Amino acid sequence: MVGDMMTKMKIVMAILLLFGAPLLVLAETPTRAGKLIVSEDSKFAELAATCQRKGWNFDQIFRELCKTAQANLDRNPKVQVEDQARSIFGGLWVWMGRGGSAKIQGRSDWAFHFAGGGAFQGYWDLGRTAAVVKERRDSRDSGNRFDLDDMAATMLGARWVDLAANSEPVIGRRWLDLWASGQYSISQSLPTLRYGQLPQGQVAPPERIEEIRDAVDAALVVPSPHARQ
Repeated sequence: MVGDMMTKMKIVMAILLLFGAPLLVLAETPTRAGKLIVSEDSKFAELAATCQRKGWNFDQIFRELCKTAQANLDRNPKVQVEDQARSIFGGLWVWMGRGGSAKIQGRSDWAFHFAGGGAFQGYWDLGRTAAVVKERRDSRDSGNRFDLDDMAATMLGARWVDLAANSEPVIGRRWLDLWASGQYSISQSLPTLRYGQLPQGQVAPPERIEEIRDAVDAALVVPSPHARQ
């Protein structure tokens, strides 16, 4: 089963790198991408749905997912923080694709972009690429625009996963623990998105994209163990 999963992921990676457009199909239809999501991700999706039925908000749901990942790591030393981070976002992506409701700064689309960016980053290291390609396509769509805030929300998800997947596991674990403990939260720890949209048909230049990526990276960092929270 693991071999089949890896083969599928390699095929998807090749398609994404060669053509780009299928990436957008997956990004816009998480239920399709859910077919490639492993069982651990499904457990996180089910947990998110259970939390929503209790009337929990996104802060509470995300914290509960992080606490569950934390417990999984404590229970099994062979489990990696990177794998749990991937499953958190894969689960969010599948849950939202099945009708799950979440908002970031009052916007459900930003929550979806955040989840998608983390999932694409975790599985294919393509979260930031997906962010840019999606908006470029939107700029060519009548009635749509290159939305810098959408792009930033996607990059925030990618950045979150990158920090959890740090080459030093203790740093990744510290990042996860901050969110599981409630010291960091969706509503309080993500930067305010107010970059706006570009006029119809315009595409953000590379330097503007890089500027926003740098701002996202600077906004989400793992503090040193001695830093005051």
